[in-house]
Amino acid sequence: SMREFIGQLRESNDTVVQHCPVISTDCHILYSFLQQMLPSQQVLTISSLLSMLRTDKTNVLPTDTSEMIPLLTILSAKGLILFIFNKHNPHESWIVLQKNMLLQRVAGVLFAPKSFGEYRALASNIGAVPITRITECFPDLDAHMLVEFLSQLKLCHLVDSTLKIVDTSQTLPDLTRDSAGGGYSLFFPSLINLARPDSFDPASFNTKGSFGWLMRTKEEYQFFHNRFLHALMLTLMKGCGGTEIMCNPELRSLNRQCMVWSTGICWNTADGVTILVDVV
Repeated sequence: SMREFIGQLRESNDTVVQHCPVISTDCHILYSFLQQMLPSQQVLTISSLLSMLRTDKTNVLPTDTSEMIPLLTILSAKGLILFIFNKHNPHESWIVLQKNMLLQRVAGVLFAPKSFGEYRALASNIGAVPITRITECFPDLDAHMLVEFLSQLKLCHLVDSTLKIVDTSQTLPDLTRDSAGGGYSLFFPSLINLARPDSFDPASFNTKGSFGWLMRTKEEYQFFHNRFLHALMLTLMKGCGGTEIMCNPELRSLNRQCMVWSTGICWNTADGVTILVDVV
């Protein structure tokens, strides 16, 4: 009945409210303080924020890093800002005041079509963009902040000169080396410019002992967005496919390497099972 439905809705709402981070008075004051910096400043570190707070005679907010991090984390969870925690140096964690504006600026260069004036030939045919090329485009932005910003938004993976995925939670690599000196790159699946190899035609996998699944859209004339394929490939590479990206199918070993092309990915498991995912 309607009464039961309203009761269930009220109970669900109470549960959501109980588990939501509490927006304290300090959070409100901090957010108002951060909003005053726009549009002149869009990205800053905790250290620079605390320096400004210490010189503000009317400040009532904490000026210690350990006390500031929880407040910024709550604001980030609410979607009001993007807080990028730097576990290697918490004092230098980044605060992105308007992530949509920053994303629009960065994506406008990285993903610009060739016919656009903003287009720059940054990526290789496998979708890897050297960090040094990115920092040349955005000299006012910290390289580590850019990497973490794009990674948190599920747009790329950081890879080394051999195209192995780098786990930044374990180590903070030197991003200043150029690509010729064995530097780092960001891997973007949507920038891959490789056709599917003939040997990876899904029809060739239709043999005894193989199986597969097909995912369709609900409507006949709907199509999967490029963002879907982008996120799917990044997730498969990190969680299932492997840690090393390959573009030559002949070099792929049994484990921890994956073959990629513009619409799919293929890898071998530790058990020798070949898995192919292709969006057509």
